[in-house]
Amino acid sequence: MTTKALKLRELAKGEDRFAHGHRMCAGCGAPIVVKQVLMATDYPIIAANATGCLEVSSCIQQFTAWKIPWMHSALKMRQQPYQALRRCTGRWSNRASLKIKM
Repeated sequence: MTTKALKLRELAKGEDRFAHGHRMCAGCGAPIVVKQVLMATDYPIIAANATGCLEVSSCIQQFTAWKIPWMHSALKMRQQPYQALRRCTGRWSNRASLKIKM
């Protein structure tokens, strides 16, 4: 398997999967990392995270910064969302079978 070097300029031209206005603190590194990781993926992806600063600030009442399917889990139940998604979508290694409609 060959890997290709990714350039941020090329990634920035792609679709934005984590919206602006997420209400994270100015200078916080978490939204930058999430945004760049999502820009680097070219296959359907589902995000799942536990309660924390990123979850609380990116999904407020009727607004969500996530432009991909996203799942929240309670504080100490980190594995359950991943296990549920795995059962629903089949094997993670078979990405071709993962079809997401929003």
